Amino acid sequence: RQMCIRDRLIAGEIGEVQSIYVEWALSTKLNKSMRHNWKDCREHGGGVLQNYGVHVLDYLFHSSKEVQVIEASQEVLHKTLPDKDDIEHRVSADEATTILLRTDECPSIIVRLSLVSFPPTGHRIIARGNLGTLEASNSHPSTPWGPFSLIKYNNDSTSVALNSKDSSKNLQSLTSLFEGITDRFIDAIIHNKQPKPSIYD
Repeated sequence: RQMCIRDRLIAGEIGEVQSIYVEWALSTKLNKSMRHNWKDCREHGGGVLQNYGVHVLDYLFHSSKEVQVIEASQEVLHKTLPDKDDIEHRVSADEATTILLRTDECPSIIVRLSLVSFPPTGHRIIARGNLGTLEASNSHPSTPWGPFSLIKYNNDSTSVALNSKDSSKNLQSLTSLFEGITDRFIDAIIHNKQPKPSIYD
């Protein structure tokens, strides 16, 4: 099994972790043909923090005992959007969010989320330590689950690609997983039953 960035951080591959920077930058809201929908309403669960940031916060902190928010900023850049009938609606959901956090394991964590960035740079995680840097990135905004490349930058200015050969295989397996979950969801609706997810799911 290939080691993911978290495994490598826990193993001390870059030494003591000094900072983590996460960026998930898309250009979704720059599409002029986009119409107002539930994702534009904070009260309906919309916004970049609630739609994308929850996944980032999950993988960053799911095993942390204490997380401290130092500072946060949220912006709504498009104040109104027309619906399909060209009626303007107020946008209450954040389109750009930046958060500065701290944990016992890492003194500086910056999360930057955006739906209004051009060009869209995708999803990127950079962890810096006293022995090197790890960078996981996915520049394919249409497939946020991967493939991710993982690069290690050493203190001697060399870099090593750690998983480039398995990217297409990882994408295929994750695509199959998402398709399987969708099929089970549809089946549950048709047969009015609540399936129990497996450990793999």
